[in-house]
Amino acid sequence: MDQAVTFNDMLALMREDRENFRLMCQETDRKFQESDRRLQETERLMRESSEKLNRKMGELGNKLGSLVEHMIIPDIEKKFNEMGYTFENVSTNLKMKDPSGNTYAEVDIVLENGDYVMLIEVKTDLKIEHVKEHIKRMETIRGAGRKWPDKKLLGAVSAAIVEDNVRDYAKKNGFFVISQAGETMRIDKPDGEFSVKEW
Repeated sequence: MDQAVTFNDMLALMREDRENFRLMCQETDRKFQESDRRLQETERLMRESSEKLNRKMGELGNKLGSLVEHMIIPDIEKKFNEMGYTFENVSTNLKMKDPSGNTYAEVDIVLENGDYVMLIEVKTDLKIEHVKEHIKRMETIRGAGRKWPDKKLLGAVSAAIVEDNVRDYAKKNGFFVISQAGETMRIDKPDGEFSVKEW
């Protein structure tokens, strides 16, 4: 026959349940802390991987930009000379500095003759924002007036990849557009309602 449950039996069961609940809560808390630690470690590893990937992508972009420069430099004078500009000097990676020695502009390729200086920005994949940056660069260089005060500045943008809308935007803003065309390059000159801009 079943024995009657006493008040003390119930108290003992409640104490046991409370102790089991406390132990279960401790274990749950420990597991949450462990999960949180693992999550923080995963976030740290992902952040480090992302930083490494960004550095590698930047290095790759720089190498591709250099490759594009080396692809266009050998023929660039000849192509512009065929257009009547007769550039005599070519320089690359020109840094323009103020009297304090601070760099205020950098230009990838510079072509010069007696009347004109062509400032060329080189990208792997040309975007409208790059064209806008080159417009500001041209304005900054002309505004500084330190270099080439008596020459007309012309601008060009160059890339291995140039979408039609970007090509049109660059031409609309008075830039020549130099792009890859098979084994050679092509130069698009602003035409129609757009003309080559002189800064």
